[in-house]
Amino acid sequence: MPKWQKAREVKIFHSDSELADARFYPSWPDYLIAVSGDGIYTLEIDTAGGQNIAPLYKGKKPKIVFMDKEAPALIVFDSGQYIRLQL
Repeated sequence: MPKWQKAREVKIFHSDSELADARFYPSWPDYLIAVSGDGIYTLEIDTAGGQNIAPLYKGKKPKIVFMDKEAPALIVFDSGQYIRLQL
């Protein structure tokens, strides 16, 4: 458990849609990239001082097909197209 975490579980994100994918943000271990419903979001895990949530992409039903940790970038498939998102 990280030093800042006080409980075994931390509520980070709530959505009426199913969580389709979650990955650690490249080079930032306190952030996640989450796919839910029609969007992809960056979520801060650290609860100290409130949590930041930022939308990265909004589409129809996005799916992360590749994460380039060197660039860093995501390759997303949505609506029959491949999209590169620079992080």
